[in-house]
Amino acid sequence: MAARAAQGIVGAVLLAGGTFAGASYYTIWNSEQQVHQIEGDLKGLEKALQTADKDIDEHMTVLQAAEKQKEEFQKKVFEVKQNIAKAEDRVSALKSDLSHFDKELAKQKQKLAAEKEKKEILNKVRKQRVESMTVRVS
Repeated sequence: MAARAAQGIVGAVLLAGGTFAGASYYTIWNSEQQVHQIEGDLKGLEKALQTADKDIDEHMTVLQAAEKQKEEFQKKVFEVKQNIAKAEDRVSALKSDLSHFDKELAKQKQKLAAEKEKKEILNKVRKQRVESMTVRVS
């Protein structure tokens, strides 16, 4: 009986050891599978990160081009504003010249009217003298 008991104990120990070894092997295998899955996920994430970096670089290039274009437009707007200011100054100068010419024209019209009146008076005086001469001669 003692031998049977010893066999039972040895069998139980072997069974327990085998179960422990099996459980340990499964745990190791499962851990390795998880490590392989994590490594695969990391490779996928690395590819995704590289793609994201490439996209960021492309967007930065587009953004830099847009910034450059914005600066060019700002320069053009500044130039247009300067040209408008110059044109407004020129318009003011032309209005001033026009006002001056209008005044000069009014003066010239007054002088012309005075000259016409003087001419008419001189024509009347001449006509009167001619008539008076005609009357004397006759």
